[in-house]
Amino acid sequence: MGNINYWIKAHQEAKQKSAERKANEKRAERSRENGRKHLPVANQPRNKHIDVRLTEQELMIVKTKADAFNLRLPVWVRKVLIEEVQPRHSTKEEVEIIQLLATYKTNFSRISNLYQKKEFQAMDQLVKQTAEDIKQTVIALKNWIYDQ
Repeated sequence: MGNINYWIKAHQEAKQKSAERKANEKRAERSRENGRKHLPVANQPRNKHIDVRLTEQELMIVKTKADAFNLRLPVWVRKVLIEEVQPRHSTKEEVEIIQLLATYKTNFSRISNLYQKKEFQAMDQLVKQTAEDIKQTVIALKNWIYDQ
Protein backbone atom coordinates (compact mmCIF):
# COMPACT_ATOMS: atom_id res chain seq x y z
CA MET A 1 0.00 0.00 0.00
CA GLY A 2 2.94 2.34 0.70
CA ASN A 3 4.09 1.89 -2.89
CA ILE A 4 0.73 3.06 -4.27
CA ASN A 5 0.72 6.17 -2.09
CA TYR A 6 4.21 7.02 -3.37
CA TRP A 7 3.07 6.76 -7.00
CA ILE A 8 -0.11 8.77 -6.37
CA LYS A 9 1.90 11.51 -4.65
CA ALA A 10 4.50 11.52 -7.47
CA HIS A 11 1.71 11.75 -10.08
CA GLN A 12 0.10 14.69 -8.26
CA GLU A 13 3.45 16.50 -8.00
CA ALA A 14 4.11 15.93 -11.70
CA LYS A 15 0.67 17.34 -12.59
CA GLN A 16 1.29 20.38 -10.39
CA LYS A 17 4.73 21.02 -11.94
CA SER A 18 3.26 20.65 -15.43
CA ALA A 19 0.51 23.17 -14.60
CA GLU A 20 3.10 25.60 -13.18
CA ARG A 21 5.28 25.21 -16.29
CA LYS A 22 2.30 25.92 -18.59
CA ALA A 23 1.33 28.99 -16.54
CA ASN A 24 4.92 30.27 -16.71
CA GLU A 25 5.01 29.72 -20.47
CA LYS A 26 1.74 31.66 -20.91
CA ARG A 27 3.05 34.47 -18.71
CA ALA A 28 6.27 34.64 -20.71
CA GLU A 29 4.35 34.71 -23.99
CA ARG A 30 2.15 37.59 -22.76
CA SER A 31 5.25 39.40 -21.61
CA ARG A 32 6.84 39.06 -25.05
CA GLU A 33 3.66 40.31 -26.73
CA ASN A 34 3.29 43.33 -24.43
CA GLY A 35 6.98 44.02 -24.06
CA ARG A 36 9.21 46.67 -25.54
CA LYS A 37 8.60 47.46 -29.19
CA HIS A 38 11.81 47.06 -31.14
CA LEU A 39 13.09 49.70 -33.51
CA PRO A 40 13.93 48.72 -37.07
CA VAL A 41 17.13 46.76 -37.42
CA ALA A 42 20.15 48.86 -38.41
CA ASN A 43 21.00 46.41 -41.19
CA GLN A 44 17.84 47.15 -43.12
CA PRO A 45 18.41 49.06 -46.36
CA ARG A 46 18.06 52.80 -46.05
CA ASN A 47 16.43 53.83 -49.29
CA LYS A 48 14.57 56.97 -48.17
CA HIS A 49 16.24 60.37 -48.12
CA ILE A 50 15.57 63.94 -47.03
CA ASP A 51 16.92 66.96 -48.89
CA VAL A 52 18.01 69.83 -46.67
CA ARG A 53 19.38 73.14 -47.86
CA LEU A 54 22.09 74.80 -45.77
CA THR A 55 24.32 77.80 -46.10
CA GLU A 56 28.08 77.27 -46.20
CA GLN A 57 28.35 78.37 -42.57
CA GLU A 58 25.55 76.06 -41.44
CA LEU A 59 27.13 73.14 -43.28
CA MET A 60 30.47 73.89 -41.65
CA ILE A 61 28.84 73.93 -38.19
CA VAL A 62 27.05 70.64 -38.83
CA LYS A 63 30.24 68.98 -40.11
CA THR A 64 32.16 70.24 -37.07
CA LYS A 65 29.57 68.78 -34.70
CA ALA A 66 29.64 65.45 -36.51
CA ASP A 67 33.45 65.43 -36.35
CA ALA A 68 33.29 66.13 -32.61
CA PHE A 69 31.51 62.79 -32.17
CA ASN A 70 33.78 60.98 -34.66
CA LEU A 71 30.77 60.19 -36.86
CA ARG A 72 30.15 60.60 -40.55
CA LEU A 73 27.76 63.43 -41.35
CA PRO A 74 24.75 61.24 -42.37
CA VAL A 75 25.15 59.02 -39.30
CA TRP A 76 25.31 62.01 -36.95
CA VAL A 77 22.29 63.68 -38.58
CA ARG A 78 20.31 60.42 -38.33
CA LYS A 79 21.15 60.09 -34.63
CA VAL A 80 20.12 63.68 -33.94
CA LEU A 81 16.86 63.32 -35.86
CA ILE A 82 15.94 60.09 -34.10
CA GLU A 83 16.60 61.88 -30.80
CA GLU A 84 19.31 59.62 -29.49
CA VAL A 85 20.96 61.14 -26.47
CA GLN A 86 23.96 63.25 -27.36
CA PRO A 87 26.49 64.44 -24.81
CA ARG A 88 26.72 68.21 -24.70
CA HIS A 89 30.05 69.93 -25.22
CA SER A 90 30.67 72.91 -22.96
CA THR A 91 32.08 76.20 -24.15
CA LYS A 92 35.16 77.74 -22.53
CA GLU A 93 33.00 80.21 -20.60
CA GLU A 94 30.83 77.38 -19.24
CA VAL A 95 33.91 75.42 -18.18
CA GLU A 96 35.27 78.47 -16.35
CA ILE A 97 31.94 79.01 -14.58
CA ILE A 98 31.81 75.35 -13.55
CA GLN A 99 35.35 75.58 -12.15
CA LEU A 100 34.43 78.74 -10.27
CA LEU A 101 31.34 77.08 -8.80
CA ALA A 102 33.49 74.14 -7.72
CA THR A 103 35.75 76.61 -5.90
CA TYR A 104 32.69 78.01 -4.13
CA LYS A 105 31.63 74.53 -3.13
CA THR A 106 35.04 74.04 -1.55
CA ASN A 107 34.75 77.36 0.26
CA PHE A 108 31.29 76.57 1.60
CA SER A 109 32.52 73.18 2.79
CA ARG A 110 35.35 74.93 4.64
CA ILE A 111 32.90 77.34 6.24
CA SER A 112 30.75 74.44 7.34
CA ASN A 113 33.78 72.70 8.84
CA LEU A 114 34.74 75.87 10.71
CA TYR A 115 31.24 76.14 12.15
CA GLN A 116 31.44 72.56 13.32
CA LYS A 117 34.86 73.17 14.94
CA LYS A 118 33.70 76.57 16.31
CA GLU A 119 36.72 78.42 14.93
CA PHE A 120 34.90 81.73 14.52
CA GLN A 121 37.85 84.14 13.99
CA ALA A 122 39.23 82.26 11.02
CA MET A 123 35.69 81.81 9.78
CA ASP A 124 34.94 85.55 9.75
CA GLN A 125 37.87 86.20 7.40
CA LEU A 126 36.89 83.31 5.13
CA VAL A 127 33.22 84.41 5.05
CA LYS A 128 34.18 87.96 4.07
CA GLN A 129 36.53 86.69 1.34
CA THR A 130 33.90 84.27 -0.01
CA ALA A 131 31.20 86.96 0.04
CA GLU A 132 33.45 89.29 -1.96
CA ASP A 133 34.24 86.50 -4.45
CA ILE A 134 30.52 85.80 -4.86
CA LYS A 135 29.76 89.48 -5.47
CA GLN A 136 32.47 89.69 -8.14
CA THR A 137 31.26 86.51 -9.79
CA VAL A 138 27.64 87.65 -9.86
CA ILE A 139 28.72 90.92 -11.46
CA ALA A 140 30.83 89.03 -14.01
CA LEU A 141 27.95 86.64 -14.79
CA LYS A 142 25.52 89.55 -15.26
CA ASN A 143 27.96 91.28 -17.59
CA TRP A 144 28.55 88.06 -19.56
CA ILE A 145 24.82 87.34 -19.87
CA TYR A 146 23.87 90.88 -20.91
CA ASP A 147 26.76 91.13 -23.39
CA GLN A 148 25.42 88.17 -25.37
